[in-house]
Amino acid sequence: MDLADKRAVVVGGSKGLGLDTVAALARHGCRVVSLARSEGGLATLRTQYPELVDQIETDIANPDSVRQAFAAIQKKMGGVDYLILNAALAVPSKLAKLNDADIRVQLDVNMAGPIYCLREAATSMQNGTIVFISSESINYPFPMLHLYGAVKAGMETFLRGVRSELYHTGKNRVITFRAGSMGGTAFSDAWSESIRNEFFQAAAEAGHIGKSGTPMPTDAVAEAIVQVLTTPPSANIEVIEYRSVDAH
Repeated sequence: MDLADKRAVVVGGSKGLGLDTVAALARHGCRVVSLARSEGGLATLRTQYPELVDQIETDIANPDSVRQAFAAIQKKMGGVDYLILNAALAVPSKLAKLNDADIRVQLDVNMAGPIYCLREAATSMQNGTIVFISSESINYPFPMLHLYGAVKAGMETFLRGVRSELYHTGKNRVITFRAGSMGGTAFSDAWSESIRNEFFQAAAEAGHIGKSGTPMPTDAVAEAIVQVLTTPPSANIEVIEYRSVDAH
């Protein structure tokens, strides 16, 4: 597929699935801007695709930072064809130990941030496609990640609410891409070893590890995201669940 005339923004595009999505888009000729707080693995991609890959340091939890980023994108590319809302953050915790700061940061990064990005991008999107990376956990809430699953579900509801508006104002499509368990992500990088062990023990005891199946490689999931972006303009994939072949 040739995406040489397309312009994409990947929110959270410096690590894991986001980074692989930037790579997949560039590989197909798309111009891509990553919005992330750090460069992560983008340095190598920018060397490989110097004309196609760029980064704007952005704190999506800060609406002013998001406004500045999309103003810069408008100057760089003149608009956005594809918006991939990939950024996510989870803080595993039992309810009684869930502190105020951890609640706030998860709401800011997982819900307010994507909404800020969508609000700014939509002003210049015409005939574009928005992909929100959701999670299988909306159907199977993991122990200690109940808030993460709830916020992902909340975003899905929000997008159902604005889908018609985004189409009628700019002929923009909205796709919810529910991803299952993946290997090679940066999802748990900030977790301490003790928290990681506690979480995986709780998830195993609840049966979630077997339910999720073998973790999928992020580059394969990224290629699937590119494929749904290229759905013919007369149709739309409203929700796709992309889970491991042995998930149940």
